[in-house]
Amino acid sequence: AAVLAARFSSRPLCIWGAGETGIALFKALRDHGVTVERFIDVNTRKIGQRIHGARVVWPDDVGAPGDEHVIAAVGAHGARAEIRAFLDSRGFVEGVHFTVAA
Repeated sequence: AAVLAARFSSRPLCIWGAGETGIALFKALRDHGVTVERFIDVNTRKIGQRIHGARVVWPDDVGAPGDEHVIAAVGAHGARAEIRAFLDSRGFVEGVHFTVAA
């Protein structure tokens, strides 16, 4: 988390995954002084909620590349490939606009 915090401390951040992995990353980043603007998730029960003050939105609400840096933190099997494919289809470039952390 310290490396991510140092790299992204001045950029708006979004964590893809409002589950156990994403929330753990959120807390670790917060402990290093980084503000996470929001979570992206596919769980309908979480959409519209706030988790530790950060709102939860649908993947379609991701916005344009460069609006914020997305950190994917989903541990489910196959999720990384799905998230990469989704973000790639929206013009996001891994390492520039998003990072896979889990």
